[in-house]
Amino acid sequence: FLDLGALDNFGHKKLAGHQLEDEVSALVAEMWAALNTVSSMGFRCIVLQASNLPDKVPPRFNDSCMVVPRAELQVWQQLIARGAGQVLRFGDYAIVHPRQTDSDKPVVPPPRVRFATQDAYRLYRAEVDQARSLAGRVCEDPAYYAAGDSWGMQEVRASAGGFGGPGAGPQWVARDTNHHLEWTAALVRQALMRGGRLHEL
Repeated sequence: FLDLGALDNFGHKKLAGHQLEDEVSALVAEMWAALNTVSSMGFRCIVLQASNLPDKVPPRFNDSCMVVPRAELQVWQQLIARGAGQVLRFGDYAIVHPRQTDSDKPVVPPPRVRFATQDAYRLYRAEVDQARSLAGRVCEDPAYYAAGDSWGMQEVRASAGGFGGPGAGPQWVARDTNHHLEWTAALVRQALMRGGRLHEL
């Protein structure tokens, strides 16, 4: 595993497009050098793993959506496009921060919906008693439907429509993780097919 962990402060602020591109390009160069080093060591597979997901979504986003560049996927896609000798696998931390730990004290988390598009994370949160209205806001976001259908998406729609319960922390994590995995697997498959390398897995 080439595990970069959390890409803290990497594109979290509103950067101009060329600034983000420069940072991604620099990381691609570093990972390309690392790949050249480890490729001769006889590993059966190599996985690039990282996450640009922030640790927390501030309360100021209760009435909006926090959008964070999905930098780790961009880096992997560029490395695949370069045509490394061995197919580089992709890994991330789904919808949790790499350094997230369970609290030893009772915690009531705010309602959240976290999902990824092709190039960004879209992160929603709300006040404690606003889980259903939050689900409704997410269902109004056209980007949410770009990933096709999933059990996680169905759960959000059910909550928004009053057919399912509002859920709680564990249910939100399970729902968002399912949606993330379904979409990410599709994106990885598409990238490998474009490069003509899917058959090498």
